Parts: sequence; structure tokens; C-alpha cells
Amino acid sequence: MRNETPVGNMIRLLALSLAIVLTTICEIDARDIYVDPSRQGLVGDGSSANPWQSLGQALKDETLEPGDTIFLRSGDYGDVRIKNRRNEAAITIAAEKGHVPRFANIRIIASSNWHLRGLSVSPSYAPSSLRGSIIRIDKSSEDITVEDCKIMSFPDSSSWMAADWRALAPHGITAGGTRITLRGNTLKNVDHGINVGASHSLVENNLVENFSGDGMRGLGDYTTFRSNTVKNCYKVDGNHDDGFQSWSVGADGRVGTGEVIGVVLSGNRFINNEDPDQPMRCTMQGIGLFDGTYVDWLIENNVIVTDHWHGITVMGGRNVRIVNNTLIDATPGKPGPPWITITSHKLGHPSRDSFIVNNLAPTFDPKNFRRGKYSYNRPGVTARNNIRIVDPAAYFKDPANGDLRLKPGSRPVDAGTSRMAPATDIEGNPRPRGKAVDVGAYELQ
Repeated sequence: MRNETPVGNMIRLLALSLAIVLTTICEIDARDIYVDPSRQGLVGDGSSANPWQSLGQALKDETLEPGDTIFLRSGDYGDVRIKNRRNEAAITIAAEKGHVPRFANIRIIASSNWHLRGLSVSPSYAPSSLRGSIIRIDKSSEDITVEDCKIMSFPDSSSWMAADWRALAPHGITAGGTRITLRGNTLKNVDHGINVGASHSLVENNLVENFSGDGMRGLGDYTTFRSNTVKNCYKVDGNHDDGFQSWSVGADGRVGTGEVIGVVLSGNRFINNEDPDQPMRCTMQGIGLFDGTYVDWLIENNVIVTDHWHGITVMGGRNVRIVNNTLIDATPGKPGPPWITITSHKLGHPSRDSFIVNNLAPTFDPKNFRRGKYSYNRPGVTARNNIRIVDPAAYFKDPANGDLRLKPGSRPVDAGTSRMAPATDIEGNPRPRGKAVDVGAYELQ
């Protein structure tokens, strides 16, 4: 422990006391402010009985302070830009209970400490002057949270043809910056779902349903993607569609010459399609990391159901751990079956210090698979306690209907190693339950 002088100790205590006082003052002074767009023509003051007419009025209120919450009542709010608004603590913009505030687009630019909660955002609600992603957070913003929002192009895409998807489906959320949290949002009928270039961020418990590009992209360092669901991929153009994709960009500006560091993919579900008869059904690549180098990545407890051979593919890894994932082939035959593998970088240098442990998949090393061999042999990669899925019905409770929990007595039960195994499974159940850790994303209960 560091030895402190009496003066240093006093300064530290004073700083702590000041922080507590400032926090208390902020909590005491925090206000609830109200906006109701149906009150056009009336003079408001932001109170519940006499709300502002527009969000713009609330944002221009000179008494607005960190800690305040702006409650929005039902109505159309159009395009919103929050620009050059840096707060010392969060200001929340939220739907009032029982209300549905509707936005065409949202942009956050060079701003910090904003929390958006419970909003409905779709360009279908109003003609929009903004193009591109439905919600965009620029790279000079930080400490932004988007939570429990409904984000979509249009409510129903069931009659769309490929040209409709290309014309009508924008990207969902694009987030740059630092310390961005995207939590509990539902994105529907979009091109790319959630595209995160932000660093030190969190993406959790989101649903991306019906997409025509990549379900998620993780391009920033030290970001966690946890307990998200991506499902129902539509093939409408030449993009190679991924459940999750990442790539590096080097100092020279070229793709594949840099590093993406410290990303965690934990407890996510990537499902090619729920309906085998879905029109324009794509063959989704699961987790595609094709342009490394990927450094200190952890990929654990994920479930991937896909038609493509790229189940989890890492091209160029250093200290990458792929542990306790479950992959199955959505339909027999080509393309597929999906594999888990860590290969050399596209530029030729081998991966190193990486592990593939406790996974369930149809196959692992694609080079050996093509030769009719099933062992794993890649430089710099250690593979242990993995099991090939030959007959899904022998391992899982009801794979035909998407239930990939393990059958009692099946081969994966108690067949894993505790080394590197996560403490819980995809549903939060503790590991191990029996004599040893189970192989795959689920621990038998």
C-alpha cells in the first residue's frame, strides 16, 4: 500500500467529501420536465400541467441541468439533433409511462452524458432530412446510452422484394465515440443492425430481427457484446451477410493491417432464419473475423444456427479464446456445415497463443475437414475438449425447433474442462452442475 503524508491524506478526504456533496446537490436539484407536442400554440413552462410543446424548447431551457429527466408524451417529434451538448452528468430523454414518442431519426454529435430511453424511432413516421442510420452517435461523443427503444425502417416487411429492401431498409444504430451503452433495444427490418466503432462500450440484450446486411459489427476496442439476439437474414444484394463481423484498419488506412483489441462476445444468439421457407433466405456467416489482427478476444457461450461454413472464423488472432459455444447446421448440405477455427492472418503470419475449448460444432479445422480428417492442427492454436456434432438429435432436447439445451446422458455432459470455462452458461446457470463442465453453451440443469 502507498504511504501518504498527512497533507496528502487530507487532500484526498476533501476531494472525496466534495464529490459526495456535488453528487448530493445534483440528486436534490434534478427535475422532471415534460413535453407534449399536442399542445401546439400554447405557452409552456415544462411542468406536468403545462408542458413544453417541443423537445427543442426543452433542450433550450436555460434551467436544464445534469440529472434532469425530460419526459415525452405521445406524438411525432421528427428529426432530432443533439449537437455540442456536453453535460457533466447524464440528462435523460425518456417516454413518459404509457406514452409513445415517435422520432424519424436521431443524431448525437460532439456531445456527452445523454440517456435515451423508451423512444420509438423510424423514418416511416415522417419525411426525414437525415439519411443513413436511424440512430447515429458520432465518434466525438461519449457516455451515451440508448435503452429500451424500438427502431425500425417500416413496421412490416413481409411483402418486400429485394428492391424494396435495398430502397427502404436503412441501418439501425451506428455508434462511434467512447463509453456507449446500447441496451434492451429492438431493431426490425433494417440493413446493418448495430454497427459499433466505439471503444470501451457495452451492447447487451438487444434484438435485431429481419436484416439484410450484417446483424452486428464490432470495430472498436474493449467493447462487450452480451446476451443479444440476431435473427432472420435476407439476401438482397452482394454483401456477404454476417451475424457478427469485425475488421481492423491500420495506420496506413488499409483494412487488415491494424488490430482490434479486447472485445468480448458472450451469450449471444445468431440465427440464420427461424422460418425455413422465408423468402430471400440468406446463408448467414456466423461470427466472421476475417481481417485481423484480433488481440485478447473472448468468444464464449454463444449459439449459432447457420447454413454457412463460417460458424466462427478468426483470421489472424493473438490470445483469442473461443470457449463453450454451440454451433449447428440450419439445414444439411451446402453451403456448410459451420466450423469453428482460428487460422493465419490473410497476410500470412500465423495466429498465436489462442485456444478453442469446450465447443460443440459440426467441424473445426476446415483444412482437415476437406481432407476427411477431423483433428485440429493449426500453428499457435490449442484445441481441447471440443466435440463434433454428428447427429443433433442425439445431443439436444429439440434441435428441430431450436431447443439446443443438452439431453441428459448425452456425450457433451461433463465432457468439458474447467480451464477457461465461463462461470455460468448462456442462461446464467452456474458451471459446473455435475461432475465436470459440460461442452457447449448450455450446462445441463
